[in-house]
Amino acid sequence: MSPTITPQVLPVPSATEILDSPSGRAATHSVATHEYRPHVDGLRAIAVMAVILFHAFPSRMAGGFIGVDVFFVISGYLITTIILTNLEHDKFSIADFYAKRIRRIFPALLLVLFFCAVAGWLVLLRDEYPQLGKHIVGGTSFVQNFVLWSESGYFDSGHEAKPLLHLWSLAVEEQYYIFWPLLLSYAWTHRWRFTVVNGAILAASFGISVWLAWRDPVAAFYSPLSRFWELMAGGSLAYIALRRPDLVGRYANLLCAMGVGLLLSGFLLINHERPFPGFWALLPTMGTFLVIAAGSGAWINRTILSSRPFVTCGLISYPLYLWHWPLLSFAHLVWPDNGHPTKIAVVLLSVLLAWFTHRFVERKIRWHRSANRTALLLVLGLVLMMVSGVAIEDALIGPRFDAVNLATRTGWHFLALRSADGQARDGIYPLHEDRKTTTLFLGDSHVAQYAERVYADEEANPSKNGAIFAVAAACPPIPHVFDHDLPVGSECGSVRREALAQAANRRITTVVIGGYWSYYFNSPGYYLVSGQKELSLATPPGRAAAFAELDQEVRELQAQNKKVYVLLDNPIGDPFDPHVFLSRIGRFDPREAEQRVKIDGLQQSVRKELIALAQRDHASIIDPDARLCVDEACIRVTGKWSALYEDRSHLNPDWIVKNADYIDPSI
Repeated sequence: MSPTITPQVLPVPSATEILDSPSGRAATHSVATHEYRPHVDGLRAIAVMAVILFHAFPSRMAGGFIGVDVFFVISGYLITTIILTNLEHDKFSIADFYAKRIRRIFPALLLVLFFCAVAGWLVLLRDEYPQLGKHIVGGTSFVQNFVLWSESGYFDSGHEAKPLLHLWSLAVEEQYYIFWPLLLSYAWTHRWRFTVVNGAILAASFGISVWLAWRDPVAAFYSPLSRFWELMAGGSLAYIALRRPDLVGRYANLLCAMGVGLLLSGFLLINHERPFPGFWALLPTMGTFLVIAAGSGAWINRTILSSRPFVTCGLISYPLYLWHWPLLSFAHLVWPDNGHPTKIAVVLLSVLLAWFTHRFVERKIRWHRSANRTALLLVLGLVLMMVSGVAIEDALIGPRFDAVNLATRTGWHFLALRSADGQARDGIYPLHEDRKTTTLFLGDSHVAQYAERVYADEEANPSKNGAIFAVAAACPPIPHVFDHDLPVGSECGSVRREALAQAANRRITTVVIGGYWSYYFNSPGYYLVSGQKELSLATPPGRAAAFAELDQEVRELQAQNKKVYVLLDNPIGDPFDPHVFLSRIGRFDPREAEQRVKIDGLQQSVRKELIALAQRDHASIIDPDARLCVDEACIRVTGKWSALYEDRSHLNPDWIVKNADYIDPSI
């Protein structure tokens, strides 16, 4: 399954910062951008509320995540205006610039990080709290985008379980703050043309964005190289307003209407299936550019975006951005099935906390008389928070809820150690290649999870077969079956084809076919190509056709004198996931965890069809339920409260290595 990506809003300087800067007050009246533009704050309000609605109700606001692109443009516009204005008046100071950024960014950030550390201690589990600590370190060092980029993958925990996921965007902005003022100051000193410097970065970044959006969507989303062009677009507008103020506000109503039209088109047309940012990001980027360029005189800007509700929301947009996602994330963790009323309450609470943070934290600290001392104390506070994050990540500080032993690694971990770069990926992994005979394991992660057990069993008994694991995440071991949601460049089809080609080798005497069976027959994304048709596996015709393909696959392998095993899936579902069934509030009740769970009807029906197919073809069956269930009621903890599962569908690797002896006959 492709990683879930969740966009966030950026903290950008308020338009009033331009007026508050000393150089801004001393500037000539010819610079149009020195006039406070309330519609910019109104635009920020639209952006932040779009993202909040996307996070709370993604099916209702699928394109709301482009609010992040709106903020990038606004940030580039305002920051470049401040820098260029101060450079023109020979008053630009790197130290002063960073001190102002610290007083702007750090107060609310520190408050939210402290809240997350405490709330995480109260409700997170043993395997979740260290990840929060890692994200606190990523957030305080402003590299959270790279941290999340490195975590993306099949076994990556869902975005709802990451309360600090949203700090990736703050990291991108801070990287821009480090890079752009230094370069712009250097370019100004050496009389480099702004249009050349800004234009070159914009063009290169946009090209990278378009290329990565198709080749590597995760990299395109998190990399600053594919995001900076949006900030540079805002910088271009700042330069135009400074050098050619007569162009700003010309044809105001037309420009504003075009800009609003582009923004609305983006909200309506863009969704997670589009290659993004890339070309699609032009809609929010150019839309924001035109709305700002239209100036305060445009009717929409003057009447709607400059109204008090929009401006007020814009002024608290940064703390609102910081608060809303952690609150939604923790609410999801504590109440996984929370509905619209809970989410609405959480959004309202985030608005309230944002207002309090702006009124009693940001304003008090930001305009404190001892500006330099305040900035220094804020940096010290951030360092202390980073140290706390390290302590949490290294388990020096553990969560309150620590009664159940949870999986500390994934089923891909063992195979990842055998890849060239130590990264888990789809592919073919040979184990004990020197054996005369070999067993081929074909399937997905539900097959890959047994690799370490198989290796240990082979190591203990040299007379056993060697093994080849041909595995691809979320890839059904059925010919001609594909997934609409698999990322571009997925190796699902190639791994499957190469594995079946290798099966013809005489050294391979046994083939084990397994997978996340019930998932494939219940997801609309999976389809079978039959002639010119695509048959969804979630429909009766598609299901029947897929089982017919599997039946043919088994028969063809048997015709090559292979012994074939059909590996049934272990029980799956939220009731088996310790992150769901363990109560996160109150006291731990072991009796609740020890309750057995019935297998649902879909799993049972798929299981019966697989058994019937194996019996019809005289193939052998590997059935994990024999160790996990009694009368279709299955365990979810073992020993002294050790979780049997690492998530809703994968078994705990430690349990597999010690107990999954049902896989041993296949080698």
